[in-house]
Amino acid sequence: MRFNYDGQLLTYGIGGSVAFYTKILDEIFIDKVRLTEVEIDVGMLPRHHKGLLGLDILKKYGFIIDLHQLELYTSHNN
Repeated sequence: MRFNYDGQLLTYGIGGSVAFYTKILDEIFIDKVRLTEVEIDVGMLPRHHKGLLGLDILKKYGFIIDLHQLELYTSHNN
């Protein structure tokens, strides 16, 4: 990663380079779970994407992914 001339971060991968900004959100809700002071990356996504939720957030807040049922829940729901 590096800063380009206008303060964006650039990352490189198989599809080429992608520019993004890092921001901190005051709060977000995932279902009924309130997360505060969440650092996110803001950039361009394909039209059919509504957003991406990273494993860093899922791990930090104890979310569990059930790939068989395609469900996301917190470890507190067990």
